[in-house]
Amino acid sequence: MEGDITAGHNLFEVHLAEGRNHNVHVVRLDVNSDINEVLDWIDWSKLEGLWPPEPAEFVGGLHLLSKGGTGYFTLDLEPGRYLFFSEMTAADGVMKEVLVPPSEAQEANPEDVSSIDGIINAYYEVVSGPVGESADAERDRSLHHPDAWVAIAGKDDDGQSMVEVMTLDEFHGDNEPREEGFWEWETDREVHRSGNMIHVWSSYAASRTEGGEPFVRGVNSITLFHDGTRYWIMGWMYDSAIE
Repeated sequence: MEGDITAGHNLFEVHLAEGRNHNVHVVRLDVNSDINEVLDWIDWSKLEGLWPPEPAEFVGGLHLLSKGGTGYFTLDLEPGRYLFFSEMTAADGVMKEVLVPPSEAQEANPEDVSSIDGIINAYYEVVSGPVGESADAERDRSLHHPDAWVAIAGKDDDGQSMVEVMTLDEFHGDNEPREEGFWEWETDREVHRSGNMIHVWSSYAASRTEGGEPFVRGVNSITLFHDGTRYWIMGWMYDSAIE
């Protein structure tokens, strides 16, 4: 596989130099996907092959490319993990995992990333604002490492504990304007550091108006990394079930 694969529109050229007819498929993996489980699932020669539940999502590809032939297909890709494979992956080893990085983030404000205070303050500022405005997703991307994760714990419909893990872009989604005002701020902080790895236990409150009465309180568990120049948010988690 040659060339860069980026978020957005991509054109793929496939050439089959030898062998019998092949399909080329692309599936999207989630953050926790086990590549071996996916490979077992896409092996159609097995009785359970390609049956639900699906451990990955098909997003496109090319059907029945003949020996010596060249084919083309396009994909509009979101940031995340993808697996490109032929139909006989298990037998032929024709596969490649690809990480599509987020769109280029704006350059970080040095005040946001030069200290723990700065990056934690910015972490709360980017999601806060009045009704009708969107979160400052671009500034938020400048705080987060390209491989950062977001985890939201909670309860499912049966009251069982669960957690949803996603990328930062998945967290922001379409970033629609707020239907209600939302201001979030830190109320307390515990910091533990080992070398360039930092964990911040950040207690917070949130209100519908700036400086208003909190309607929720909780804790954000935030992991930071210092690369020798700046701080990065590597990931964060909170429990939505706490009232």
